[in-house]
Order: sequence, then structure tokens, then C-alpha cells
Amino acid sequence: MNRHAPAFAAAHRPALTGLDGPSPAAAWLALGPADPQLLLTLDRTILLAAPRRGVGGLVEHLAHALTTDPHHLGDPRDVLAEIAAGPDGPGTVSWLLQVLAWRLDPGWSAGAAGVLYFPRTALQPPTGTELAAVTTLWRAVLAADLPSGALAGAGYFAHLPLDDDVWLPLARASAEHTPPDSPDTAAERAATRPDSQDALVLTALLVARPTDTWAAHTVLPHARALFRDAVRADGRAHPDAVVRLREALINAGEIDLARPPTGTG
Repeated sequence: MNRHAPAFAAAHRPALTGLDGPSPAAAWLALGPADPQLLLTLDRTILLAAPRRGVGGLVEHLAHALTTDPHHLGDPRDVLAEIAAGPDGPGTVSWLLQVLAWRLDPGWSAGAAGVLYFPRTALQPPTGTELAAVTTLWRAVLAADLPSGALAGAGYFAHLPLDDDVWLPLARASAEHTPPDSPDTAAERAATRPDSQDALVLTALLVARPTDTWAAHTVLPHARALFRDAVRADGRAHPDAVVRLREALINAGEIDLARPPTGTG
């Protein structure tokens, strides 16, 4: 209607775009399809408050728009901070980050077909542009100084083919803020980089701050492997990080590591 009858749409905007009850805008948000330009016709304050009220499908619209252009709705730090404001705001930001990852990972997209309202039409690997957008949004949410819990969903970015030199420092910073979802995938991926200080610190955080008992159980094997590989390779490369991981493992019950191994100093 905005395209074909703009005068009518402008004259009846409150009735057409209201999100507090039934309206064409509410129906479109629930059913799709995604249309970033149409989002811009909605009141931004109402739009960014709506995900906290559980308006169906809206988080997917935001995920699609922000991976098309992270600045589509303005400075992404401001957008994420506005979503995080109010009751359950941090949880909503976390869900947005999780949906961002789900929509871009073909494996998750297929598995989430019963959860998402309208997954990506083509289940294909993410493009370089989409991965660059995710990186921009991830840095923005870290810079926004949001309450604890807001970055949990960023744990699912471990499933995306981000370059390790990008993923590792961001994953470490996220884990320092909030224990991530899908920690086993993060630990498995970090375990392939015994040369990385970020990998060692990230894994120590995953061991020390598990999200639940199952997460602790699934992280430990990868953490042990990373520790042993780091010591074998050159335990003196990042001695503080190696000691931090060792202490986290000992505190998690890995008593066999209580004796300092050769190479950590």
C-alpha cells in the first residue's frame, strides 16, 4: 500500500502501522516476507519496543534488515541499546543475535524451521557481505555496554564461517560479558587454536562460567585437549593464559592437572 497508494497510506498511517493490536503492519510482521524498506515506514520507537512484547516474526525482520545493512535503522549501537531497554530487553537482544546466526547457518535454518516464522528462502552459506554485517553488529553490541545476558545469543556465531582472527577476540569479549549459548561449539572451535591467547582465555571462561551442567560436561573435553596442545606446542607463548585455563580446569574437577606441567614456567 505504501508503494501503490502512498496518499491513502499516509492518511491512515496509525491504523495501518499500529502494533498494539490487529493491523496490516502487525500481520505483515508475523507472516513476512522480509522487506527492510517497509520497516522504515514504521515508527522506530514502537518498532524497537515491540520485540520485548513478543510481536511474532519481528526479530526475524530485524535480523534480515540488519544483515542486509547493519546501519539500516541507524547506528547499530543505538538500535541494540533501544531494544535492550525495559523488561526482558537483554533477553530480546540475545534472541536477536541467535536468530541472526540461525538464519545464516544452513544447518540451523533447517533445524529451526518450526521455530522461525520465515527462514531464508535459500539454505546456502552466508555471503561475505552478511558475515561483515554480523561482525559489525557484534562489535556494536559489545560497544553498547548492555546489561548481562544480552550477549548470550552471540555464542551461536561460533557456527558461522567467520575468520578465526575475527571470531576469537569477539567471542572472548562476549564470554567476558555473558556466558554464551552453544558453548560446546565455541570450545570445539577454540581447541583448534592452541597458539591463540584469545582461544585459551575464551576456553578458560567457558570452563569457569558454564551456563548449566550439560554445558560444563560438553566443554571439558575440548578444554583439556586445548590445554595439552598449548603446553606441547610452547607453553611459554602465552603463560598467563595457559595458567588461567589450567586453574579453571582444576576448579572444574580436573585434579590430574594440579601438578604444573613442564612448559608453563
